[in-house]
Amino acid sequence: MRSAFGLLMLLPLVAALVACDGSGTQAPSSPACRLLTAGDVSTALAAAAVAAPPPTPPRSPFTGQPAGACAYRAPTAPAGVTLFLYRGLSLQRLESLAGSRPVSGIGAPAVLRPSMLFGVKHGTGFQIVLAWNADPGRQQRALMLLGARVARRL
Repeated sequence: MRSAFGLLMLLPLVAALVACDGSGTQAPSSPACRLLTAGDVSTALAAAAVAAPPPTPPRSPFTGQPAGACAYRAPTAPAGVTLFLYRGLSLQRLESLAGSRPVSGIGAPAVLRPSMLFGVKHGTGFQIVLAWNADPGRQQRALMLLGARVARRL
């Protein structure tokens, strides 16, 4: 079960890495893209970000029912950020996994995992996946900033 969950958690990271190589420059139309903008991603990564084709949100007993996705890439970083929305996301289940820890300061209950932040506000769960070869401190700061932007708009 743990290895299957580990693989499931890697899928969004791989999708974000693939998005880094895409050439999507269209304005995103997903409702998720109203919660996280290219400007937000540009600020968090300190590099210009553009829209990328969003991957299909993964299904998992930990994340609940997928409800949307939005992706951006920063070609000069190189980096990618993907936001997934869910109904029924369980932070308690995520907190129990190795490598997870609860965090505060984004305006919603949240759990930080390596290269990912999960949060829930007003019944909507969100997962932010960061594909960026930066030191862990910069990655965490970027995830927290992006999480705060999403939580504020929910």
